[in-house]
Parts: sequence; C-alpha cells; structure tokens
Amino acid sequence: MPRKRIAKGGGGVHLGAGRGASLDFYGHSPYTPGEDIRKIDWKAYARTENLYVKDFSEERQVLVRVLLDSSASMDFGSPGKWAFALKLSLGLACLALRQGDRLSFYTAGRSLEVLKESVAGTGHFYDLMKAAPLLRPGGATAQQAFTGAAPRGPGITFILSDFFGLDAAVVLDHFCLPDQQVAAIQVISPQELDPPAGEELKLVDAETGRIKRIHFTAAARRRYAEKAGLFLAATRERCVRRGASYILAITATDPVCVLKQALEVGE
Repeated sequence: MPRKRIAKGGGGVHLGAGRGASLDFYGHSPYTPGEDIRKIDWKAYARTENLYVKDFSEERQVLVRVLLDSSASMDFGSPGKWAFALKLSLGLACLALRQGDRLSFYTAGRSLEVLKESVAGTGHFYDLMKAAPLLRPGGATAQQAFTGAAPRGPGITFILSDFFGLDAAVVLDHFCLPDQQVAAIQVISPQELDPPAGEELKLVDAETGRIKRIHFTAAARRRYAEKAGLFLAATRERCVRRGASYILAITATDPVCVLKQALEVGE
C-alpha cells in the first residue's frame, strides 16, 4: 500500500487525493441545488440547520514496477540467487495484479527487457509465468539497463538485485523521486557471506571472465567477511538516505518471509 494518497490513475483500491465513491469518509461540503438529495447528511442539518452532503475518498490504482537483475552474477549460489529473485518478483507481480493495480515488469542485465508495461488484469500474470522458464541470467551488469526503466507517474518500484557491478546510489537516485516509493531487495547467497573453500582458490568473475588466484587463509577469510559486511551496509545506507526501503534477501531464507518484508514498503 502506498504511503501517500494517489493523485492520478484509474479506479483501484488505494486512497486518492480527491473525492470519489469509496467507503472512506472524506468530510462535508455545502449542499448545492441540483445535487442528489440522498447525499444530504440530515444529522448535520439537525445540528446546524444548514444542508451538507457527505464526501468520500476516491480510490485509485497505483503503478507497481518490478525490476529484476538478470546479469550473470545472479546465476550463483545454493539455493540459487536467480531462482530466488525470480520467485520473489513473480510474487510481487501476482499481488499487484490481483489487487487491481497496474504492473510494469522488467529484467536488466546487458540491456533492459520490458516484459510488461503498465498492464492490469490477472491474465498478464499467467503470461509472465509462461515466460519465466525462458528467462536466463547472463552478461555483465549494464548501469544504463537499470536506469532505462524511467518512472512515469506515481508508483512503487521494487528493485531485485545483488548490486554487484552497480552504483547503487545512481540507480536509487533515478527512482527515488517525490512521487515514488522504492524498495531495494538485495539478493545474496549464503556462499557469498561465508565461502566454503580451502586455502588455494581460483576465482572467476562471472560477468567479465577475469581470473584471480588467492591464498584464502584464516586472515583472508576475516578480511573477506569484513568487506562483505561493509558492502551490504553501504547498500542499506544509500537506501536509507534516499527514503527507500531495504531488504536483505539471503536465498536460504523462506521467500514468503522476504515477500512480507517487501510489502512493508508502504507502511
């Protein structure tokens, strides 16, 4: 649910900024000759001897954007980051469409791919379910792929990414506008927090193919854990500074629990 009343959009379930025909009482306004007399508040007339009509809040749709990182770094971990993030993104899409909101669904890797653009109706969710098995992560992260999904009108944006190879500040600045609410879901595998490895490691960058050999001693493991913690903290801090919600989604977690945290974006 959005934090603010929605000024524009079609009929929906969220409180609008004007008056309409919902069940939420908005206030009174003076009766104007020609208005439907059934709207007159006769109790108010008995108190004031003036004619007033009851006004109710309008209800609007909100545009929900789901932006899913499809770069090669998402194809890692056990449970895998890609399958976990895809499940979360489809869950968000389903909820948005079922409650009558509009949905835009994108994947971002080498380039931005638009799967759905400002659509409504649960039939579009089944289209996404059919397309999901064909989606594959791959290629290097392209910053412009994330910033290519331009916000148009008020709405809520969910960004699902590990944020590897991304300048999170630039991505967040693109979406954290006055009429937007943003939730960043950082998807991380348990192996990225605590690598199960011996002392001699050959590391291969999933997106660039670069190779690095290291001695993963106890001291190196401690340094790694410290840098991993700083990386997650920095992403969170950039969200907080811009008023965005931050959810750390470790793939070993129940996805339903992560989804519940994501839905608190409007609270």
